[in-house]
Amino acid sequence: MTEMSDIAVREFRQILIWPLQLMPLQAGCGLLNHWDYLDRDPNRTWVELDDEFPEHPENFQERHYREFAAFLPHVQRFLYGERASRTGRTTYGESPIRIFRRSDVKKARLRFHGQAEATDVDVVHTDLYFFFDVDVAILVVEIAARDIPLSRAQDIIYRFGRAYPAGWSESGEAVNCPESVKWLGADGAVLAVSDYQARTKYLTSVCKDQASAIAYHWEYLLAPMTLNQRVQMAPVRYRQLEFHRMPTMAWLAVDDPRALTRADFMRLAFAT
Repeated sequence: MTEMSDIAVREFRQILIWPLQLMPLQAGCGLLNHWDYLDRDPNRTWVELDDEFPEHPENFQERHYREFAAFLPHVQRFLYGERASRTGRTTYGESPIRIFRRSDVKKARLRFHGQAEATDVDVVHTDLYFFFDVDVAILVVEIAARDIPLSRAQDIIYRFGRAYPAGWSESGEAVNCPESVKWLGADGAVLAVSDYQARTKYLTSVCKDQASAIAYHWEYLLAPMTLNQRVQMAPVRYRQLEFHRMPTMAWLAVDDPRALTRADFMRLAFAT
């Protein structure tokens, strides 16, 4: 195998798509749907998004048109509905998808083992998708960076979307995870920090509950919902469907793709 290069990545994007199972709502909780809990949260951490279709066509962006046109008609109706809110209908024709967004997390500071400096990436958006009559939510987190080494981009692709460690090295380092992840607010303040090295926390969760704990920064992001095995019960609880590695999509741009070696392409293709 040829050696890997370390050329500059001019533009980098990664999207994590993490499905979660929502536990049934308890009788008497006062909620009709899981997303009602976010609507009633006094902190307004999550705010429901309106759709991308403005009242005036001149404000409609072509990128949203291209997205719409990429789907078959029946998929279009499922994803976007048929404008029930503007035709007076309140049931048939509505989109079964509700999207909530939190906008307090602006950056992520990623530190990897063996690297002296952390890498700050922009958090483009953090969305939570709910589906009518389906007890599943999907967390979608998109990050972006510019002018970073290819090796750093590969590390981010491979390690950033880790819900919990697969294990620990003899020195106590979490296997396949970043050394740390910090969520940063608009003013640069640290909102939450990962705890991948907290070995006892993860071992205890599996031993007592037969369920994996998740890193603290992901729990923070999903609040006010709580992990199902948590002692602090909340009306809306979730548990994991995937293993420790979240599904991901990534996109990157380099000056000359032909400069990438075979090893580079293989590592990108297999996200390793």
